[in-house]
Amino acid sequence: MNLTRALDVALPEIPARTLSQRPSRLDPKATFREHVEDGARVVRVYIPSSGYMFKLAPAQWALAQLFDGTRSYSEIAELYSQQTGEFYDEQAISEFSSELESAGLNRRASGTARRKKRMFSCCCRAKKSGARI
Repeated sequence: MNLTRALDVALPEIPARTLSQRPSRLDPKATFREHVEDGARVVRVYIPSSGYMFKLAPAQWALAQLFDGTRSYSEIAELYSQQTGEFYDEQAISEFSSELESAGLNRRASGTARRKKRMFSCCCRAKKSGARI
């Protein structure tokens, strides 16, 4: 048996989706409040992990809230188009998401937090049972 064949058998299947293809999501700890500045409504969003505050138009905030880490850009475009009555395509939503990410408001969804929690619970169980880690 050659090495390639052995690795194919031993290693799990690599997920088809790469990190760059995963939908982004709004920081779950973000807080927001609507204000009126110079007669115009704005939404101020505070991200505690970075300490940044963002100022968005209400329409931008409504769109940003749709990024939950599970919906694809096409699903978000369809949902937002239904809500506003205007047509938005997947490309426009993708560009908006990229702008939010570069500003630090959105981030890519990943299983990192879940993995850390799982590892922590495994360590706790092992310590309770007296097993060495």
